[in-house]
Amino acid sequence: MIDPFAGACNLKNADSWWESQPPYSETRVMALTTASAPPVSSTCGTDGRLVDPGTYNRKSSFAAGETVWFVSNIREIPLGGRVHYDVRDPSGTIVSRLDNSPATEAFLGSIWWASLRH
Repeated sequence: MIDPFAGACNLKNADSWWESQPPYSETRVMALTTASAPPVSSTCGTDGRLVDPGTYNRKSSFAAGETVWFVSNIREIPLGGRVHYDVRDPSGTIVSRLDNSPATEAFLGSIWWASLRH
């Protein structure tokens, strides 16, 4: 096995396999969607089998007065990291800013959401 990253935690090889080694942990938005309600997590039974696959409640068209939920999948968010949403109108003007509370722990993968009445 090869670890492509050079560093103190790599006991397999001394050199990086990257031409220009990126940071080991990089926070990235993996997906962003709008929804009619907060996402519902999947659930498993006591035997470990999937009972309910959950749902993102995806929706892309909203009438005036409806609540829009912004749901994002984030990779590698650090302790204290925060998800920030700028909502823009068709001309690009920011019409609202939404923030989630800071992460109380680091996550390899996580789902975050915030809502806004349209």
